[in-house]
Amino acid sequence: MFLLIVFSCCFKGVAQTSVIDSLQQLILLAKTDKEKARVMNLLAHEFMRTDQGKAKTILHGAISLAKGIKDARGLSSSYSSLITIHQNTGMIDSSVYYLALLKRLSDDAIGPEMNIIKENFNSTAGLFYKKSGNPKLALSYFKETVILSEKDNDKVATAGQLLNLGNTYRDLADYKNALVSHLKALKYFEEAGHKRGESFCYQSISNSFTELKQYDDAMKYSKKAIRLKTELNDKRGLGTAQDGLGNIYFGLADYEKALQHFTASLVISKELNLLTEQAKTYFNIGKTHAVKKEVKPALINFNQSKRLSLELRDSTTSSAVDIELISLQKDAAQLNAEKKIITGLETFTRNGDRIKEAAGYKNLAHFYESNKQFDNALKYTNKYYSLHDSIQNNELQLQLKKMEEQYTVQKKENEISLLKKDQQLNEARLERQKAFQIGGVLFVVFVLLTGFIVINRYRVLQRAKRQIEIEKMRNDIARDLHDDIGSTITSINILSNVLIQQQGEPGANHSNLEKINVNSAQIMESMSDIVWAINPHNDTVEKLIYRMKEFAAEILEPLGISFRFEEKGDIASVKLDPAKRKDLFLIYKEAINNAAKYSRCSNIHITLQYDGRNLQMNITDDGGGFDEATARKGNGIRNIRERAKEMPALLHYRTTIGNGTSVLIDVPLT
Repeated sequence: MFLLIVFSCCFKGVAQTSVIDSLQQLILLAKTDKEKARVMNLLAHEFMRTDQGKAKTILHGAISLAKGIKDARGLSSSYSSLITIHQNTGMIDSSVYYLALLKRLSDDAIGPEMNIIKENFNSTAGLFYKKSGNPKLALSYFKETVILSEKDNDKVATAGQLLNLGNTYRDLADYKNALVSHLKALKYFEEAGHKRGESFCYQSISNSFTELKQYDDAMKYSKKAIRLKTELNDKRGLGTAQDGLGNIYFGLADYEKALQHFTASLVISKELNLLTEQAKTYFNIGKTHAVKKEVKPALINFNQSKRLSLELRDSTTSSAVDIELISLQKDAAQLNAEKKIITGLETFTRNGDRIKEAAGYKNLAHFYESNKQFDNALKYTNKYYSLHDSIQNNELQLQLKKMEEQYTVQKKENEISLLKKDQQLNEARLERQKAFQIGGVLFVVFVLLTGFIVINRYRVLQRAKRQIEIEKMRNDIARDLHDDIGSTITSINILSNVLIQQQGEPGANHSNLEKINVNSAQIMESMSDIVWAINPHNDTVEKLIYRMKEFAAEILEPLGISFRFEEKGDIASVKLDPAKRKDLFLIYKEAINNAAKYSRCSNIHITLQYDGRNLQMNITDDGGGFDEATARKGNGIRNIRERAKEMPALLHYRTTIGNGTSVLIDVPLT
């Protein structure tokens, strides 16, 4: 993590809850410990603005992963976040401990990630010393960080470092450099679409204008910051914005509104357990009550600020509280006022806080005036005005106004340039759309033409295929008529001729008449099968099953043989062409006939089963079985085998003498 304020651009402009949900998903999807540790650092950074305890737990998990794979960059990010959390919650010793670990990582860093680790250290050290009330020391770290981030050519990271640098310049009352840094950071954030960074810049610029007493400009930028922070659901940022509004209204002498905003800021900093913000807000509330001559609440808030600043080792805030307490207390001698004020001034001067240094000169002048030491009072009054004028001088304010106007003009020029580019892009897009539409029409015409050709060809092929099927069916019918019916009619013809020749032999006539009767019955049955097979009304499996049951009843019931017909699977959905339906039925007839004539069975079990791909027919009897070697010579089994081969279908015979026979036909339908 390059800074505490910089977040990955892939989440720019997204509300914080959505970002947290996205990061939690990324942790689950992470393929390596290195990826997981780095996403955990990003997630912890998000929770730092809403739940510091949860952020700390996540960071310890990330440290454990990073140590296991020796990921120095990941460790540096985790250490950086923990330093901030511990400092915000008053655990300064822990912050110092992790800062030492981060420095060791920075000193030992080598390879391609060296600059990033050093950048983490310098940025974190700068923030640590800035929050500790030592902006002069923080400045050198931030300058080094900006140089490192610019080397990496990462504009978002550079913008974050420039923002920190600008805030530090503001603490040192160097408003010109502060605004230069802030406007440059704002430009980079806007180019990257980094809404959170933009909100930080607006807030920082607002704070600078507040200290310069340019309250209209301060309010303008504060409103921009609040709009973005609300959009991003940045609770911590909204707390900072409330504190900024409090300072604006304090400067405008609207102390009631100032107290309202300071109190709102304090509520948020307490919810998030941000002790550094609490110390400063208590100080601001105390200062507001002091101006209103409300001594008791002023003392309560100043003492709270003093307690927290000592806990945080923030010498600047602690000294500022001492000076305010001296001004507030009547018995200044008991407080050793002069010594405390001078000690505070030395702290402000050492840390480079010129705003508080000027306030210290003013308070010391008042102290000497109240003790009738007019020469010292005049001396420090002159020092106050000298420093105050250097901070608030008109030339500087004009320069700042000019810089702001230049930025605004440049931004508008960029927007106009972007609008022109957008217009050009729109024109190019319209041209592309037109070309695409023409291409689309041509493509549709081509598709329709191709579809027509394909469909037409398909129809031709289907007609040809149907013609072939019809031709095949005709051949089959002709063959059946020739083989079965033709031979049977020939037999009848021969027998009738014999009858004519044997008119005087009654016994012989009766025998031949019986043969003619049997043969004519066979012709009728064969003709019935052929007509049934080619009739389209019988294409459904239900009709096939009905005919199978009807045939079984006609053959088996007169012989006293029981039969059971069972259907399994979605039989109704099966589609059979006439040829397969005919062959399957004839195989069924042959098997039933064989069982009825030769098996001497009492029961037959018929099963039709469809498994989505194959149709299986199984005919099992409990008869005496047969010897396959002997049976192979018969016409029945041969006919069954030939029809199964023609379908095509798999045929399985299972028979044992004394244990019945099973005929299984497996017909593939896909």
